Amino acid sequence: LGFDEIFGRLVRYKEEHKDCLVPANYKEDPTLGNWVKNIRHRETILRRQGIEVEEVPPGGKVLAKTLTAERLEKLNSIGFVWKVAEPGMPWEDRFRDCVDYYEREGRWPSQSMGQLGEWV
Repeated sequence: LGFDEIFGRLVRYKEEHKDCLVPANYKEDPTLGNWVKNIRHRETILRRQGIEVEEVPPGGKVLAKTLTAERLEKLNSIGFVWKVAEPGMPWEDRFRDCVDYYEREGRWPSQSMGQLGEWV
């Protein structure tokens, strides 16, 4: 599957569920659940390496999991939640997630933004 196709499925999920918190074991679309889990993991790995976006060299292959600036922008534009908090997450960690969101988006998460927004 290409990025645009899986992104379209994510948009449809959001329209139905009002968030982008697709469970990893989403029975209605296991491919979407797995992709969301993997794209979050990919972003975490890149961030740990100090990489904000992936640059594809001319003629290089762009995979569905490649996080280019354009793709990050598309995902952020629909309220994609990059870090899903675990139940019982310490207050400081949740606050750090909010600050990270603010630094990335230039605004605080709204209550419609899933678990992070509900926390706010």
